[in-house]
Amino acid sequence: TAEDFDRLAEKALRSEAPALIALRIDGAPGVSQTVRDPGWIRNQFMRGARREEIARLSLTRPTADARCRCIRPAPRHGRP
Repeated sequence: TAEDFDRLAEKALRSEAPALIALRIDGAPGVSQTVRDPGWIRNQFMRGARREEIARLSLTRPTADARCRCIRPAPRHGRP
């Protein structure tokens, strides 16, 4: 019912932990089945993790002055 949804939504918003609220919006059966291919699931997870990392790095990108003062990485195996 709408009251149950409101109660669950309020509880989820007050909590520090992640929350998932699922509800049926009509009486029809599901239109498709969840993909159960482990390789596809792993690939999608890694794509999401990379996006998260890229977003995090773009928010903390150093200023132009900070980039000028960066220390060069050490050469690998004697190569300059």
